[in-house]
Amino acid sequence: MDPEEYVRVRVDSALEEVKKILGETRNPKFAADVDHKYDDKYCLVEVLTNLALAADLNALERMGFDERKLVELIKMSDGGNRSVTLRFDAKESCAFVKEQTVQVDGSTQRILEVEEKEPDGAILAHKLKSRVSTTVKKCWWKVDVKYIIFAFIGNDPEANNVRLKSRTSTCELVATGSKTSPLPSSSSRSADQAYVARGGNISVQFFHRSCM
Repeated sequence: MDPEEYVRVRVDSALEEVKKILGETRNPKFAADVDHKYDDKYCLVEVLTNLALAADLNALERMGFDERKLVELIKMSDGGNRSVTLRFDAKESCAFVKEQTVQVDGSTQRILEVEEKEPDGAILAHKLKSRVSTTVKKCWWKVDVKYIIFAFIGNDPEANNVRLKSRTSTCELVATGSKTSPLPSSSSRSADQAYVARGGNISVQFFHRSCM
């Protein structure tokens, strides 16, 4: 499927959903299929560009990119003359905490019934219940996860950066069997995606790392 056909298929699907919202009185179509003036194409581009920019800004705002940080980045970038990159970094670690041996009862229960006859002829019934228990070795591991989203000026992430959002969390994993770490002792992920702005123009670039 060529790019033009791919876009048309996606737009056709979107138009079908829009019709459900707008009702029968409005019938959206492709711009090329509607009578229009020469200047209308520029108005359409302006509207769609503003929608795209608004969507980008809304997404950035959810990641902590508020007005104060935006003004700070504009000043740091010499009024928008230097590039600004949005970067995501994450670090994970897994450390051994303790080891413990426990007895775990099996799910199968065996019942043995024994009858005992008394001298006076009475019969007493006894039930003996038993389960098979297994010795299990449990290992506790502490997992720390830390991520940060920040914007930086130029090509050095360590200098001239503004933190947008960060979080650190810790949990414990319990594994049975051998004393083998369930996760790497230390790992990091960086530069998953970046947002770039230069010279007052806005563009979005995505970076993919093979380690992901």
